[in-house]
Amino acid sequence: MKRIMFLFLLTVLFVSVLGTGCAASGLRKYHCDEQDFTIQIPENAAVSFGSNTLTVYVENKGYIPYVNVIRRPLDKKLSNPTNYLNNVYREHMENQYGDNMVGTNPAKTYNLGGKSLLGARYIYKVQNTRVCLLYLIEVREDGDVEYAAKYIDGNDEATLRVLEDVIRTYSTKDSDDAGDDLILGGGDDIIRVSDGKSGTEQTESSPADDRDLLLNSNGISIELLRAAPSLSKSFIATIRLDLRIINQSGKKIDISVDNAKVNGVAVYGIGAFNLENNLDSSKEFFLLKAETDQAIREICRPKSATFDIVVKDDKTRDFITSKSITLPLDHISAFTPYPTTKPTPKPTTAPTKTSTTTTRSTTSSSGRSFYGITSMGFSDRRWATWEKKPGDLLNIRFEILAKTRQVKSFELVLYAVDDWGDRLFGGRTYSWVTNRQIARSVTAYSDYIQLPDRSKIKTIYCGIRRVTFTEGPDEEVSDDDIEFFHWDIR
Repeated sequence: MKRIMFLFLLTVLFVSVLGTGCAASGLRKYHCDEQDFTIQIPENAAVSFGSNTLTVYVENKGYIPYVNVIRRPLDKKLSNPTNYLNNVYREHMENQYGDNMVGTNPAKTYNLGGKSLLGARYIYKVQNTRVCLLYLIEVREDGDVEYAAKYIDGNDEATLRVLEDVIRTYSTKDSDDAGDDLILGGGDDIIRVSDGKSGTEQTESSPADDRDLLLNSNGISIELLRAAPSLSKSFIATIRLDLRIINQSGKKIDISVDNAKVNGVAVYGIGAFNLENNLDSSKEFFLLKAETDQAIREICRPKSATFDIVVKDDKTRDFITSKSITLPLDHISAFTPYPTTKPTPKPTTAPTKTSTTTTRSTTSSSGRSFYGITSMGFSDRRWATWEKKPGDLLNIRFEILAKTRQVKSFELVLYAVDDWGDRLFGGRTYSWVTNRQIARSVTAYSDYIQLPDRSKIKTIYCGIRRVTFTEGPDEEVSDDDIEFFHWDIR
């Protein structure tokens, strides 16, 4: 009996050791050169590094689920981790996901990987899919560590296994296995999330790190929070760089993005303007906009971007500081420019007169000037009226004549430039639809369009994109074919 029991225990011990060996054989050491730490991850796991964050993908690279690891420098130790999770990081999540936030499970102690960590859960929606972010903090003498696991709600088992392995094996000791395992990335990972019902995929980004500095000079700090496509009728092929900008320079500043290229092809860079002194905002952004067919092809398959950040005094235009940036973008999946269908063809009926882009203008005290546009049945003798409003605002509207057919609505697009001819509002083009029935041969005004920074506006440019008639087909032109005409505001 004792012999049988001994053999039984020996067998159990053998199976246990064998099982442990098998589990260990499924992991490989990975050394993060950028932040000098070592972890163990699944043998076939893909890895990328960007925004001071190491990302380990549980299934497929670029997709949820994944685990993030961030090693904080010693001078960035968290003085109050509970406050950071319950207030600072919660506010960051609410700002990033807005109305899609479902809720937060406040900070509590988690025991994972043989360690005791403080953590909180943040839950938000991507359309019909609930996404969970478990954020954990390990307080260490050699630099605090932040771990994050992002997964679809109710499907956390595999992700938490990887998270536990990472926490258990995290070490700041040198590793001999670094080098070939390292896969460099950049920026934030753009993730596609299946809703689990229709099979459709939605796009969202990984949590941004608050220390990815693009520039830190002369009291001005620019930190990259997120890089992702941002498409609209006005910007059909654009990459948006969401930023946190801090201005402690003592001056109001403008930031331009010069010599911008994506994959080595020139694109149009749009910066941030009218930034007050003592500004601390995480709602600022740069745009990289494709304006040629070649640039559109490249920006829709981005690998990297280069550009110069140039900061000037808003008032004097004096140079303050600059920096050349090289930004990896290979984490952004290929995307399709907007629109995906061809625009409605231009009307075949010839206009009553030949339009010209050389527009006569006036700066009369009545705030009225000549409107020289002839396309789509509108008269070539119309006016614009504007008025100054408190808060440095400008209200402007445009008088039109429904010359050939009864109009149901029309869409105007406009932008503004300053005394130097630079476009304002970050290069934004405003679009405004006026729903108003106008009988043939009758004049009427558009709705008022309100613009900020009135004191900076020198000239307004406006054109017509689309007209809807009560009878007959609508008339529309592409953005490239809009004829812009100008009014000098001052």
